[in-house]
Amino acid sequence: MYYAMLDDELLYDPRAKGYEIFDPKLSLEVNKNGTFTFTIHQYHPLYNRIAKRKSIVEIYQDNALRFRGRVLDDQTALSNAKTVTVEGEMTYFNDTILRPYEYTGSVEGYLSLIIDQHNTQVGTDKQFKLGKVTVTDPNDVIVRSDSTYPKTWDVVEDKLIKSLGGYLMIRRENGVNYLDYLADSDYKSDQTIELGKNILDLKKTSSATGIYTAILPLGTQIKDEDGNDTGERLTVKSVNDDNDVIVDDEAVAKYGYIIEVVTWDDVTLADNLLRKAKVELAELVKMDITLELTAVDLANAGQKVNHFRLFEYVQVTSKPHDVDELLLAEKLELNLTNPAADKLTIGLQRKSLTDKQVSTSKVINKVQSDYVVNEKVREIQQNATEKYSEIKQDSEKIGMEVAEINKGVKEQSELLSDQQKQIRQALDDIDEANSQLTDLSADGKLTPNEKQQLKKEWDVIASEKPQLDESASSYGVDTTGLGTAYDSLTAFLTPLLSDLTTTSTADGATLRTDFQAYYDAKLVTMNSINNVIQGNVIDANEDTKAWTQEQLAAEADSIRQQSDEDYATKDELVDYQSTVSTQFEQTKDDFLFQFTNILEQISNIDGDTKTQFQQIVKYIRFEDGNIILGQVGNEVTLKIQNDRIGFLQSGNEVAYINNNKLYITDGEFLNSLRLGNFAFVPRENGNLSFKWVGGESV
Repeated sequence: MYYAMLDDELLYDPRAKGYEIFDPKLSLEVNKNGTFTFTIHQYHPLYNRIAKRKSIVEIYQDNALRFRGRVLDDQTALSNAKTVTVEGEMTYFNDTILRPYEYTGSVEGYLSLIIDQHNTQVGTDKQFKLGKVTVTDPNDVIVRSDSTYPKTWDVVEDKLIKSLGGYLMIRRENGVNYLDYLADSDYKSDQTIELGKNILDLKKTSSATGIYTAILPLGTQIKDEDGNDTGERLTVKSVNDDNDVIVDDEAVAKYGYIIEVVTWDDVTLADNLLRKAKVELAELVKMDITLELTAVDLANAGQKVNHFRLFEYVQVTSKPHDVDELLLAEKLELNLTNPAADKLTIGLQRKSLTDKQVSTSKVINKVQSDYVVNEKVREIQQNATEKYSEIKQDSEKIGMEVAEINKGVKEQSELLSDQQKQIRQALDDIDEANSQLTDLSADGKLTPNEKQQLKKEWDVIASEKPQLDESASSYGVDTTGLGTAYDSLTAFLTPLLSDLTTTSTADGATLRTDFQAYYDAKLVTMNSINNVIQGNVIDANEDTKAWTQEQLAAEADSIRQQSDEDYATKDELVDYQSTVSTQFEQTKDDFLFQFTNILEQISNIDGDTKTQFQQIVKYIRFEDGNIILGQVGNEVTLKIQNDRIGFLQSGNEVAYINNNKLYITDGEFLNSLRLGNFAFVPRENGNLSFKWVGGESV
């Protein structure tokens, strides 16, 4: 399940009414910023709290942080719906420049120089700390310089990623962004991608356009005794029989003589230049093999596997395409409101002497050696399976009866889902209709063609109105407002549409107002129907809970279920070990759900480098018809009763909600306080006003 936060406040949670966002899509890609887009309507509590280039959005999947970035921009439609774009934190490097520098040293030292310069130009919220660096240069030293004041990201991309390869990954730990520069991934997905199973698209191409059979290698610029450039560069003539060109005779015989100039600014010795040139030519004579595929995340289809993650290897098998290997997950497209639409994209580029070879045996050996199948884990899993089977047999009778009740719950839930889809579609239709109405009534006249367009929209309204009335009646929803708006619109349009062959004068403001009044009444009616259906779902769930509690009391005085999972990666549980224990103790008068998570790790599944030991115990109690929520060790708890919601501190009730009223001794409002049509509103000069605001938002 996905949920989203905006500046540490809830932005989206499918379980929280009123916190809906629409069409939320997250795109993640290695060595890219990543983007998140969504649409938010003005009834959302955070609608007016979104600040461009300041607000921070975080996306979580099952409590794991998947994305963090800042709001870039938004577009507001006629209905005031905002479409918001969020960019990932790597884009902070676009906010700064690098001043002139000259550097000779390690890759790690060069990245440290870049980060240090960046951090001096931004606040702490946009700063990075140097993390893991596993990318190296064959010479163990790099030479870099620049005097053009480039953007920091341009330097990172051109002089690190494109020059040395590797992957830049942001790792957030204890509120700090660490920047890792990794030569490769150490992680492997437990999912597989197979043709006929979860592959959506696959394309394999081979090309000879990048083939070269000879190269002229050039090294550093040669300077004179005074340190001035001579205009010449280091060559391999002195170590290559007085020849400055390297040739592959076998490739020349096959493809002809094709020469390319390759320059290494940081190479100062002819022997090193010759060695680099030979390695480069060995790659240039090979054919380019490209493989692109997209796949569905089977974890969203109910299979017991982990979700796809960016920058982890996945086993890909497609015999018709001669593919059977571990490939790196380079791009993820995630849909927060429709996880079943999540897609993984893998792009592979390889050099091959023929167009048949697409092997990555080196990568396969590396990853497989890091992810050893642990016999101890198998034994634990087998024991857990046997214990689970015993418990399952005891609970099958209750489970079958619960299934019947759940069937009714599911039917109501499907009705709720359909109604919510209809509301979203209505919002889109209203946006489009309002745009057309603005164009039609701009000059205060309706031509015959414009009348035809207006009639189409009116025909839609006229046909949907009886259906809305019937649906509202079946759920006991009042349609007085809808009928009034409909009658007003009918009275305005009837004379205008009585003759479709002539041009008529029409008050554009009235036209738009009457249509908007109907649209508003329509949405109010649909939302009221939605609330009734949602109430039915809640009632059905409550019936299920009550019946299940009774059956559990009859079946047994207490049921205890315990499951243990051990995960191992790398060298027999040395680098990562997690034991997760979940206990459920259920009795007739007291349901105790206790979740214990004992985590001891050096490197977690996201590649984080941290040592920590946490023990979190949370509980939820159902006592005497009341619900008590709290966390062990926390003095604040919430008590939900049938007639009030109470807030307790150290066991004492300090505030409560009853009969649509909040009772509390003291209150502090950070911005404004509204009382009906009046409000206390702060002024820009620091004073406070009490004024009539009517229907305005404060």
